[in-house]
Amino acid sequence: IGELSSKTYPGERFMVCKHPSLMRERREKRERLLELTDRLLSALATKVSNGTVSGADYIGRKIGQEIAGKKMLKHYDLEISDSSLVWRRNEAHIRKEEALDGIYVIRTSVATEAMDASQVVASYKSLALVERAFRTIKTVSIRVRPIYVYKEEHVRGHVFLCMLSYYLEWHMRQELAPLLFVDQDKDEAEKKRENLVAKAEPSDSAVEKLKTKKTADGYEVNSFKTLMEHLSSFTMNKVFLPHNSKEKMYLYPKPTSIQQKAFDLLKVDPKKFVPSKVIN
Repeated sequence: IGELSSKTYPGERFMVCKHPSLMRERREKRERLLELTDRLLSALATKVSNGTVSGADYIGRKIGQEIAGKKMLKHYDLEISDSSLVWRRNEAHIRKEEALDGIYVIRTSVATEAMDASQVVASYKSLALVERAFRTIKTVSIRVRPIYVYKEEHVRGHVFLCMLSYYLEWHMRQELAPLLFVDQDKDEAEKKRENLVAKAEPSDSAVEKLKTKKTADGYEVNSFKTLMEHLSSFTMNKVFLPHNSKEKMYLYPKPTSIQQKAFDLLKVDPKKFVPSKVIN
C-alpha cells in the first residue's frame, strides 16, 4: 500500500494498492484471450484471402459478431479492405495496460490522524459486508421486491421490515456459525494473509470444515438456507378431537439432533411457545 496526494484534489488522500496475485491472474487471462483472438483473426483473414468472405463492411460485421466479444480488439491494429484483412497486436498498448495490472486506488478525505493507510484499505474492504446485505435484501432470501403497497408510509414500512429481517438474519448467522460454512477463526485466517491487500486465506479449521462437511463435534455443516429449511420442518400442530370439537391439543415433534443444536446456539426453547396441553 502506498499513499499519494495531489494538488488537484486538496485535502484528499489516495491509497495505491498493488495486488500481486491479481496482477498474475489478469496477465494470464489477458494472454489467453489474446491467443484466442489471434486464432479467430487468423481464421477470418484466411477466409478473406481465399474469397470466402469479402466486402469491408461484411468483414467488419464478422469481426463484431465473432471476435469483439472477447474485448481484446483494443489491443490490435486492423486494416480492412474489400478483399483483405491485415492485423497485428499493438504491443505498446498491451504493455501500457499491463503496467496497471493488480493496482487499484482508494480515494478518501479522511484525515491521517483518524485513519492510517491500512485502516482506510480495511474500511474499504469492509464494504463487501454492505454489498452482501443489499444482495440478501434484494434477491437472495428476503426479496424486497415486488412491493404490493403504494402509499409512501406503507412502502417505508415494507422496506423497514426487510431491513429488520436482515438484522435478525445477521445475528442468527453469528450464533449459528458453528453449524455453517463460516470461518470462525478470523484471527488465524488474518495471520495467514501476506498483507492487507492480498486475498484473504481461510483458517485451518475452516479448511477442515469444508473438507469433511462436519463440525468439530460431528454435526453436518449446512448453508444458512439449508439449515433454515431443516428448522422449518419443526412444526406445532393444533388437533381437534372428533367427539368434541371444543377440545383441542397440540402436537409437536421431538427435535432432531441438529435442530436441537441450532435451538441451543440460538438460546431458544421451543416449549416456551407451546400451550399447556401438549403431546410430544
